[in-house]
Amino acid sequence: MGLLLLMNLVDVFSVTISLEKMNDADWRRVDMSAVQRAVSACGIGNILNGLSGGFQSGLSSSSVGLAFATQATARVIGVAAGAMIFSIAFFPKLVAVLTHIPQPVVGGILLYTAAYLVPAGVDLVASRRLSERRVFVVGLSVLAGVSVVLLPVREHMPELLQPLLSTPLAVGALAAILLNLVFRIGIARETAVTVPEGTHAFPFARDFLERQGDLWGARRDVIAGAIPTVAQALELVAESGMAKGPIELSARFDETHLDVRLVYDGTVVEAPKTRPPPEALLGSPEDVAAFTAYMLKSLSDGVRFGRSGGKARIALRFDH
Repeated sequence: MGLLLLMNLVDVFSVTISLEKMNDADWRRVDMSAVQRAVSACGIGNILNGLSGGFQSGLSSSSVGLAFATQATARVIGVAAGAMIFSIAFFPKLVAVLTHIPQPVVGGILLYTAAYLVPAGVDLVASRRLSERRVFVVGLSVLAGVSVVLLPVREHMPELLQPLLSTPLAVGALAAILLNLVFRIGIARETAVTVPEGTHAFPFARDFLERQGDLWGARRDVIAGAIPTVAQALELVAESGMAKGPIELSARFDETHLDVRLVYDGTVVEAPKTRPPPEALLGSPEDVAAFTAYMLKSLSDGVRFGRSGGKARIALRFDH
């Protein structure tokens, strides 16, 4: 019963996320309030079904594939479909007619919706950077689910564990949950490195942010946009002579923001309030530094120049 409840929650969670991403072209992250409402609605429905002697209810994953194929996700469609199902419940003979649909027709419909459901899931997985850990989570979970169909795994397990291997969906979902918990071990949400003297800013910033983006599962476009901005900040501090010693580059990720900081001994960057003229790039080092500092304000979602613990600091923020 507990496993059945867990599978139902995972199914509601995945369907809600898929529909969110399908309906929002600027989708970035999971709306947990929407997921909470969906889970609560299904829970209340199941409670009422239990009190009235009905069957367990849940969201239809195959309908997500149909919505993905038709690109029709208007709320009125769901209301109309619910009204039709509710009305048919009062006419048992109509329900009996539906049970006489030929199996080949049902199979063709399922194949059609599944063909669109799989790409929708792959698109959702690929929206985040895939590290080796995430590749193993996705790959091993799929293999675990397929193994139940292809291999007689269930018969060789103790009777107590056989219900856990009853369906490929249960095995795959359970494997994904356990592997995700295991592979989260050792992933720090904040890390820092010392920039070697004389290093090239862009390759160093690219390797550092891509490595951490893979571990954290950050969005590809956020990491791609942060790399040149962080590299420009590194060049500003290192090549202008503002840093008197090593530069520490740190990054912190919390699903809503990517914060990157440069900490060093030296002069604090002074950012102009108005945009310097393009001729500043051909002027003195101070003019070039001022122009670069102003560009950092335009290229990031937030930048702060100041001191922290007696050291100069540049703090860059990128919305995730």
